[in-house]
Formats: sequence, C-alpha cells, structure tokens
Amino acid sequence: MPPPIIAYHVVFSAYGFWLPNDPRGSWSEKVWAPNLVRFGPPIPAATRRSVAAAPHDATLRLAAKAALLYPPVYFDAPQIECIAKGIGDEVRKYDLPVYAAALMPDHVHMVFARKAQKAEAWVGYFKRAASRLLRELGLHPFAERPRDDGSLPTPWAEGGWRVYLHADEEVIRTIRYIEENPINAGLPRQQWDFVTTYSPA
Repeated sequence: MPPPIIAYHVVFSAYGFWLPNDPRGSWSEKVWAPNLVRFGPPIPAATRRSVAAAPHDATLRLAAKAALLYPPVYFDAPQIECIAKGIGDEVRKYDLPVYAAALMPDHVHMVFARKAQKAEAWVGYFKRAASRLLRELGLHPFAERPRDDGSLPTPWAEGGWRVYLHADEEVIRTIRYIEENPINAGLPRQQWDFVTTYSPA
C-alpha cells in the first residue's frame, strides 16, 4: 500500500498555453475541440516531470495555436495580482494550507495540503474565483469578446495537472521548484499572502 498523500502539486494553464495534442505530450485523453482534431490525437506524456524543453515539431504546435477560437491568454501584472487575490480569497474561505504558488503569465503552479476535496475540485474553485474577479475589475482577457448570451469565454484551459506528494522531501523539493519558477523565467521572485510555511511532520 502506498504511503498516504500529504499534499498536491497542481498546474493549471491559461487558455491556449498547452494544447491537448501538443507534440511534446500531454496528460489529456482526448481532443474535444473540433478545430484542433486535425492536428492529431493526444500524445501521452511519458513522465510527470516538465516536458517543456522536449524536442518537438514547433511548426505543428504553433499551427494548432493559430487554429484556436480565441488568442492564447498571457496575463499581465495587474491580471496576475487579480488572480492572486481571487485564489487567496478561496484559500482563506476554506482555510486551505498552501505552501507554494507561482502565478506565471500563462500557467499557475501550487502546492497545498490534502484536505477534503480532490485536487481537481480545488483547481476549479481557484479558476472560477479568479475569473469572477477579473471580470468584476474589468481585467478579463476576453472582456471585448462576449458570447451572444453576454457571458465571457473562460481564460483558462480545461482541467489541469496534478501530482500526489507522499513525503516531506517531495513537498520540500516541489516547493523549491515552484519558488524558482518565476526566477528561471526571468521574472521577480513572488511572495503571496495566502502562502504559509510548510512544517514537516
């Protein structure tokens, strides 16, 4: 029997960041969007580690992005601050221990404790809260592209990616990776008020 899960590492993406049939691989099981089907089925990722730097057909990847219904989302600094507030509100509302968070322009990394809901449910809470606040503050990326019913397309990709963390060393290693994510991308180090220090058991 595997050891108990003590925390989750989740990654969720902005719209258009990582398509289900990305030639580098993905964790998607099917391509649902009709406009993307012609670019092939999902290629299973052979590892849970990042494959962002894996050799691939960049031309095919960019062609698929060009076929999206909306431009890929790339959050600017005010939008990232807004997303952080939306996530922070949910974290405090549910008293969820969050040990690391990196809010990148096109994706989000988080590590948080296992608590009641599944990791996928928490990601849904975070996305919805951030989307509501983006709209309320006039910062939604698709504010100028309302649907016929007045709703806005989601700025997020469907689903997300998660890894179960079973041991203190796994949690600590992942926290370090997430904290270094903005720095490795040439961005300032991030500090969010909803993040708490991890205390090993």
